[in-house]
Amino acid sequence: MYVAIRELKNHLSEYLKQVQTGEEIIITTHGNPVARLVRLAPNLRIKAAQSLDNLAWVRRGQGGKPLGLPAAERIRLAGDQTLSDLLLKDRE
Repeated sequence: MYVAIRELKNHLSEYLKQVQTGEEIIITTHGNPVARLVRLAPNLRIKAAQSLDNLAWVRRGQGGKPLGLPAAERIRLAGDQTLSDLLLKDRE
């Protein structure tokens, strides 16, 4: 079954129920297929390999939000700008 991405977004839960019954859905954008939505194997269980708190590069701030790498370990780009700086600037 082919479904436009807007239709999928508007009725996601209904399409997921169809996928659970074995239906395959091809997602389209502007009439072109871009992705396929299929049911996972019933015995497949997805588990996180480890919690975020156990990863070396994740630190929690006082407010509980992850802080990322310490300043000394951040990736430096041209002009002494960090990748973190670019990401934060892009989010503005």
